[in-house]
Parts: sequence; C-alpha cells; structure tokens
Amino acid sequence: MVFSDIQNHWAKESISKLKEQNIVSGYPDGSFRPNKPVTRAEFAALIGMVYPHAEQFREPISFPDVPNNHWAKRDIEIASAKGFFSGYPDGTFRPEREIPRVQALVVLASRRDFFLPLNSEEILKQYFDDRADIPNYAKKAIAVAAIEKIVVNYPQVRKLNPNRSATRGEIAAFICQALNVPDTVNSEYIAKNNLLAIPPQFK
Repeated sequence: MVFSDIQNHWAKESISKLKEQNIVSGYPDGSFRPNKPVTRAEFAALIGMVYPHAEQFREPISFPDVPNNHWAKRDIEIASAKGFFSGYPDGTFRPEREIPRVQALVVLASRRDFFLPLNSEEILKQYFDDRADIPNYAKKAIAVAAIEKIVVNYPQVRKLNPNRSATRGEIAAFICQALNVPDTVNSEYIAKNNLLAIPPQFK
C-alpha cells in the first residue's frame, strides 16, 4: 500500500493513482491522512499539479492576506491568473481556511465548456436532496460537475454536503473524476440523477 492509513478508506484507489502520477504526497510518517480537511492554499497548490497547462489569461492577483513568505504564494497567484480563484468579495484569499466541498467542485468544473440542457435548479433537483444548501453562485457549476460525473458523495450519494470542509480523500476522488481516471471511484458514490432511463420503444 502506498500510504499506511488508506487500506480501508473508500477513496484509496483515487489516492493511490494520484500518488503514482505525483499529484499528491503524504506525510513524513508514511501516512496520507485522508480524512484531514484541505485548506484553500493546499488546494491552490494542488490544482496547479492537476492542470499544469491551463492558460493564464489575466494578471495574477496579489492578495493582501497572502504574504510574500507564504509557502503557497506563487501557487495561489498562478491559480488566480488561470481563473481558478478570484478570492472573497473583500479582496482576501484566506489561505488557511478549510475549503468547502462546493468551492473545490466549482474550481474543477470551471475547466468544462459545457452547455446546460436545463436550468441548473432542475438539474440539481435530479441529483441532490440537499440542493437548497448550495450557494447561488455555485449552482450552475455544480450542475455541470454533476452531469460530468465529477461529484463524489460518500456515504450517501444524494447528499452533497456542499458547505462541509473537503477532506484529502474526497479531493483525490474529485480530481480522479475530473481527469477521467478510470476505475478509481466506486460507481455507487458518483452522483447520478434519479430519472429512470426511457426504453427506446417508448421514446
């Protein structure tokens, strides 16, 4: 096993695959700590590993709460230049704040050029029982993420828990889905709509 503490974790295949690709790393003691929350700074650094060739289309944002000696300053600035992050309305980045699941999914969905066939509310209704908890700014992106099979919900597939802090294991699963890495996430935890398929003879 790549890490000492993922043997029985539901996201172990995702974690192992990303380790193989040098996208994630563990701790000096050989652990991965899959249930540990991820900070916004950590996620900014990670997204640079996931999408290294994403185009920078604007000037980097210099956030007042990310000092020059912050370990992730360059990663955060590059992520902002690539459009992954814009910060909060007050101009801050809040690097040590734990990133909510919804924010991580919005960032990953931002790489998808996808036209929604229905309005986002209709789509979210098909996928999530707790859709009312999704912030307005994120609804379209989460609808795209759901259709594109980026969303992974464990243990209850219809519970997005959008405002709960994302864990290292969850982020690994999201990334594998975003990169279309096969056979890394148990299909029962990938968000799916609740509409039954219509047999061809009834169409």
